[in-house]
Amino acid sequence: MIKKIKTEGWALPLMFGEIYLLPFWHVGPIPFKVSFFYIAFSLMRKLPKHTFVIPFLLIIFLLWIGKFFSFLFYGEYEFFQTIYATMNYSLIVMGFLYGFKTKSITNVNWLFPLSVLYSIINIYVFVSGMTNHALMAFYGLLDRVEEGLFLVRNPGIITNPNSSALAGNVILIFWVVARKFNLITYKKGLVDILVFMSIGVALVSFQSRGGFLAFGATLFFYVKEQLNIARFIYVLGVATIFIIMLVNILPKIFPDQLEVFELGVLKVLEINNEINGELEKDASSDGSRIYKVKAAFDNFILSPIFGVGSDRTTGSPLNTVWYHNDWSEMLVSTGIIGFLMLLYVFVKVYKIHAALAIPFIFGGMTNSFIVTVQIVMFYFLFVGIVVKLRGLKV
Repeated sequence: MIKKIKTEGWALPLMFGEIYLLPFWHVGPIPFKVSFFYIAFSLMRKLPKHTFVIPFLLIIFLLWIGKFFSFLFYGEYEFFQTIYATMNYSLIVMGFLYGFKTKSITNVNWLFPLSVLYSIINIYVFVSGMTNHALMAFYGLLDRVEEGLFLVRNPGIITNPNSSALAGNVILIFWVVARKFNLITYKKGLVDILVFMSIGVALVSFQSRGGFLAFGATLFFYVKEQLNIARFIYVLGVATIFIIMLVNILPKIFPDQLEVFELGVLKVLEINNEINGELEKDASSDGSRIYKVKAAFDNFILSPIFGVGSDRTTGSPLNTVWYHNDWSEMLVSTGIIGFLMLLYVFVKVYKIHAALAIPFIFGGMTNSFIVTVQIVMFYFLFVGIVVKLRGLKV
């Protein structure tokens, strides 16, 4: 049975709204979210304890051990990335502890408007990106306009197509997990279709292969857990109607962006070819995933136990390749010990609900997840809420 806890008002939906719908604010060059300060202040008043955060505290410790190792032996004098990673993992700890101490949740129905608004805002940003200078400045997308990215795919309000796709899929995962634990009180059916369709349309504009795979995996868990044959037929019928409507309506509303949507749909239909094409890339060039894995291994063997930290700018002996893989990054920056800590966290969230493990695979293995600051912080905040509600010992 799920323990019912009192309501805390609008703190959670407002914070999730700021994190997923609004840009980083800035004081000079320093970015921030108001929610970070609210959570920090809340934890200063009462700091709960939980063993779940120990792996991240150890990862922070290993980051600095690796940093000083590379500083002493490889002439790596930069500290920026190590400081950034430390901040990121500290926010994860804060997020989980805040979620775990929350005493307010009877439902998270606000995930429905959050998912719909996320899609609407991202699509509006995409279709008005070439003409709405003020909106682009607000979301920090002016560089993307100048690069011409809007002509081929939607960067989204997170400013990167893969990160924007990740954020949408994480919201969708929240929805599926909340359904499983009876934290959504809406009747099953139409509202679920709207959530999936909303995120799905946004994903088509992002054209992220990892995003499509994550969406498919999340949909699988929803169908497996929530739909019997009769409900499946009903959902399939309603979804088909929505798709037909979109196919007929989108060309009239977004004629200039139609080609991008068509390319997104084509990527979904040819996802196997897309994956095979990725695997067949020249392994001797930086565009290949195999090349990146080899580059990670070359750095890993220089300090296999404790890692070499997150700063790698020397080029020799530490190469400067960006791995686009959380697992490779963890192995290099914190060694085998940090890698095992991340694996430990992965297993823990998988045991809570298998869908929670998806970002570590489609995100973590294809681009990044664990270092996405606000996305990963509020992912673990949600995990903390679920752990609290289920009374889990994780």
